[in-house]
Amino acid sequence: MDLEKLRLQVESSVQQRERMQDIAQSAQSGEIEKLKAEIRGKEKEVAEVKKQLLDAKVYGEERAKGERDTLARLNEVEKKLKLLGDEGKANASAMEKAAMEKAKEEAEERAREE
Repeated sequence: MDLEKLRLQVESSVQQRERMQDIAQSAQSGEIEKLKAEIRGKEKEVAEVKKQLLDAKVYGEERAKGERDTLARLNEVEKKLKLLGDEGKANASAMEKAAMEKAKEEAEERAREE
């Protein structure tokens, strides 16, 4: 009978150990799945941040290009305005000389008529 008792205790211990292992294994399995889900979530976050960084980089490059283009256009306009100003001064000077020449001729003509 002592052997029978001992055998029952050993069987009970073995069954208890198996139950504990099953519980531990299912807990580990659940924890693993939870960690996998967390990793997938983090991977999505990383992908979103990478996309945002790429978008920001592209936007920054486009903006810088736009600013360079605008600056180049402004420089062109400034040069044209300067040329027009110089041309305007030259035209005004030529017109002034022509007006003076005409006034001189008219004065000479009036002087001859008198």
